[in-house]
Amino acid sequence: MKKQHLSPRPNAFKAIGNSYTQVIFACQPWGGLAICFALLLCSPRYALVGLIATTISYLLALICREESDKVTQGLSGYNPLLTAIAVYSLVGGWMGVLWAAIGAVITYFVTRLMQRWMGGMPVLTAPFVLTSWALVPLMRLWPTSPSIHLFWDATWDLASPTNIWRGDLLSFGEIYLQDNLCFSLVIMLILLMGSWKHQGWGLCTLLLLPAVATLFGWQESLSSGLLGYNPLLVAAALATFPSPLRSMWGRVGEGLLAILFSIVISYYGAQLFDYWHFPLYTAPFVLTTWLLLALRKFYPMA
Repeated sequence: MKKQHLSPRPNAFKAIGNSYTQVIFACQPWGGLAICFALLLCSPRYALVGLIATTISYLLALICREESDKVTQGLSGYNPLLTAIAVYSLVGGWMGVLWAAIGAVITYFVTRLMQRWMGGMPVLTAPFVLTSWALVPLMRLWPTSPSIHLFWDATWDLASPTNIWRGDLLSFGEIYLQDNLCFSLVIMLILLMGSWKHQGWGLCTLLLLPAVATLFGWQESLSSGLLGYNPLLVAAALATFPSPLRSMWGRVGEGLLAILFSIVISYYGAQLFDYWHFPLYTAPFVLTTWLLLALRKFYPMA
């Protein structure tokens, strides 16, 4: 009887590092290290929360014997990472760290279930959104902890006036719920140092955001950075899931429409969820990308 050879153990450094960059579909371990360092400068406790979440997801992937390649790419860790950071932002303090770890565990298994149910459709950040939405009411019942020490919750930033261009850049950091210009610049550089497609769609989004915000009077939403992070994720998805259209103008048109749609749905979605006093998170990105991939099945390939 032949022995069954298990897949080689995934590289822990790459798996944890790629968990950070898979959020923007860059899959670059060095980028993950840069994000970790930026989080450390923003708030050491946020950095600790991120490290705990990605380590938990890596260990659970080993226990569940996930495919080595997928674990190394960070596919198991980025949803738990986002949930952990979101949960910690609601609770704070050392109790928030504990709740963040619990949220990471729940999100890991939600991710596994969704991957089975959705077949070939990518789950994207849907597990993070669904788990966080389920946990938000519970977290609000928990008393928010004040800062124990300035060092542990201090933030660093660049001093500049609030305007739509600064908000445009803040959109990168808001992906990680970090209202911090320096952190946003780190994320922007990681995205723009990816493939030329990442660079192209990322720059298109940076130009479209202020244009649309000015045209429709949404400058206030863009100034906070909340209008842009979903469209930037859509831009990353356009690079990761390239269009099957053969015509260059068809591909460009499809991408621009997807980004514009994500901007519009981000604005009106935020208005609706603010009315409900509930965080929108990355739901517009997930909805836009799923809709785009579903519509592609009906595209003519000419």
